[in-house]
Parts: sequence; C-alpha cells; structure tokens
Amino acid sequence: MGYTESVWNDSIGAGVASYGSHSWGSMSYGDQQRHQISYSFGSDQGFAATLSLEDDALDGDGYMPDVVGAASYNQSWGAVWAKAGFDEDRSAVDDLGDSGFGVTAGVQFNIPGFEGSSVRVIGYYSDSDNAYSVISPVSVVGGFGASEFSVIASYYHQFTDTFGASVGYQYFSDYYLPLTEIKSGVEGHAAEVAFVWTPIENFEVRSEIYYDNVGELSSLGIPYDPDGTVSGFLRFTRFF
Repeated sequence: MGYTESVWNDSIGAGVASYGSHSWGSMSYGDQQRHQISYSFGSDQGFAATLSLEDDALDGDGYMPDVVGAASYNQSWGAVWAKAGFDEDRSAVDDLGDSGFGVTAGVQFNIPGFEGSSVRVIGYYSDSDNAYSVISPVSVVGGFGASEFSVIASYYHQFTDTFGASVGYQYFSDYYLPLTEIKSGVEGHAAEVAFVWTPIENFEVRSEIYYDNVGELSSLGIPYDPDGTVSGFLRFTRFF
C-alpha cells in the first residue's frame, strides 16, 4: 500500500520486465506514479505476477479504482512479460463514464558472451487516449493524445567494466485526439542514443540524446517542424 510507481511501469518481482528502453529516460512507456493497493507473487528469478488497484483521482463516480495486472518470467537468458491496465474514466468530465484500457507485452534477450548486454522489444496497444497508453513528447505539440499502437526496440552493449552505450527506436501509430477514441491519422517516430561511464565506484557520468518527429500535419492545418526536435542531457551522479 502506498504511493509509488504504477504496476504499469514496475512491480515487485518484475526484474527486467519494467519501464521502456535501456536508457534512463526509457523513451515513452506510460510512466506514472499512483496511490495503490497491490499484491505480488513470485520473484525476479522466475515467474512473478501482480494485481493492483490504483487511485484514479476520483474521476467518474469516484468509487471504482483503476485496475492493473502484470505477469513476468525472468531467467538467465532474459525475460518475457505482459501487462494490462483498465482506466475507469479517461474523460475530463465527471460521470461521463468513458473507460479505456491498454495492454503491453515485451521480451528481453541477454547476449551470450557479452555480460550485461541485451536487446529488448516492447509493444503497446490502447483502445483510446487513457492512463494506460503511451504518448510521444511531440504529440503534445500537435495537440494529440496517445497512439493506438507503439513499439520500442533497443539494444545495450557493455563495452568495458566501466563503459556502456545503448540505442533505441520507437514507432507511434495513429494518435488519438485527447481523451477520446477518435484517431487523427498522424503517426510519429523517436530515436535515442545513451552513454554511461562509471570512472570510479558509485560515480556515474551519463549522456542521452533524443530525437522525435511526427508525420505530415499540414493537411490538418497544424504548423510543425518537419525536421523534428532534438533534446538531451549530460548528468553527473554520485551514489551513497
């Protein structure tokens, strides 16, 4: 019980079956924190499952929480997982009663002979713009909500004991109009590269560069930059 990561993002015993890509930003995976009551069974050494009742901020009639379930299987070769989330009321208007849901499934393979290196692929589907769907940062610019389908593919390679890097790509299909199940016909793309250097124990230097772009918007009368946007950061972290 408490306020923590939604089971849609992470849960006890999930192991690597959490978040999105290999980077710190993890690309777009529907990240959120919730007040919740959840029960977990199993461990990150095998099968694990979690069922969670999550606070929906009294949307709708106020007595029905959101419901999230997750199941994962972790082994030395990697992991597979699946999750589903039910949004009791996705509308911004009380008592409208429009619910929605999202599902996701993923797999990670650890690369033999290269300890710490792995590839992962995650797919997402949502029936509307709701709490358990994925949204690209660029979609906000165009005034859109989540995409109907999205896929993340990323690879991390541990080059030395102190240096690793990852690359990732994400595709967004039909964006929904905000808080609806109406599709816009617009799609999006994103890519990233991340570098992690640990020169001494408990000190990390991390840099990530992120690029995203949406499809053609001129037919909808929405101005946009056809070259997309680039962002990134350089961070120094000392762990204690």
